[in-house]
Amino acid sequence: MREVSTLETRSLLLRRYAQMFRRFRATPQDFSERRTGFYASYWEDAAQRLGAYVTPLGNDYFEIARNGRSARVQYHYVDLDTYFSRGLADDKVFVTGLVRELGFFAPRFREYTLRSLSSAVCFMEEVGAPCVVKPRVGSGGFGITTALNTRDRLIAASLATSNSLSLPALMIEQQIAGDAYRLLYLDGRLLHAVRRGRCTVIGDGFSTIRELVVRENESRLTDSRIQSLNALTIDLEMKYVLTDQGKTLRSVPDRGERVVVKNVCNQNGRRDQEDVTAYVHGDYCELASAVGTRLGAHLIGIDIMSEDISASPSQSGSAITEINVPPGLHYHELVENQHKFSAVGPAVLEYLLRKA
Repeated sequence: MREVSTLETRSLLLRRYAQMFRRFRATPQDFSERRTGFYASYWEDAAQRLGAYVTPLGNDYFEIARNGRSARVQYHYVDLDTYFSRGLADDKVFVTGLVRELGFFAPRFREYTLRSLSSAVCFMEEVGAPCVVKPRVGSGGFGITTALNTRDRLIAASLATSNSLSLPALMIEQQIAGDAYRLLYLDGRLLHAVRRGRCTVIGDGFSTIRELVVRENESRLTDSRIQSLNALTIDLEMKYVLTDQGKTLRSVPDRGERVVVKNVCNQNGRRDQEDVTAYVHGDYCELASAVGTRLGAHLIGIDIMSEDISASPSQSGSAITEINVPPGLHYHELVENQHKFSAVGPAVLEYLLRKA
């Protein structure tokens, strides 16, 4: 293995600052109005089902009242879990240790920075399989790059991840086979589960993938039925995923062809998600209860990579990849063939009002 020299480290840092400057100058698509509109409708629907009343408080906060009790919400933020619970859940190293301590499987990982890049290269060679680079803390899916199987890819991904959130503390992690799932628990009770499919575009027979991505984002901003609350961005993750399929942004998919453009699912759309609540194995409740107790959290989203979510995690080799406090609630609503809001909103609101 070739070591990363001091000169090369300095070069990497200069490239990182150049990327940060370009990112600063870029104008990202603004989904704030879509997000605001979605959650306003979401909480209004939940309140109506419970016979409660909604009062806007400004800054996208709402007070929801019933029978002399009230609760306040903003987007997916609800008044249940503390700053400390959220901080611990955001720390991927802490979460990995906790998951393993509780007897569940978490992917192998190693912490590093741009100055200790050789350690990450060594890890990738030891694993002998594709890896994932992500920020050590937080991210919400941003700054994650998968399909890393060469030194050049790892260096580029490390720069992109560090640039993405201006976080120098990074993690390299073994990539786990299977699909991504988000399981939502309230005090250890499963409320809802979705299979969060990889990001896709649909070919029309004459548009390039780049053009399909642009059209997808336009649709996400203008369609009356909300498809996603995020833009589908063209980045290193997309480049590698397309390259591994023998495609580029200039490729023209056949009409009706569904092309996976990202493995990371946080920017997927409604068509990429499926309700799998009825299939989740009961052993995951044990994990949710234990994590909730340790973090002092009530409402928890658990991210899992699995080839069979209906099998016991001890037998299926499923990996727990993240714990989310607070979890995004829209993931459980933007689901293929789901035309109304689920029962998640009313369940969470009922809990809040009883607790008030």
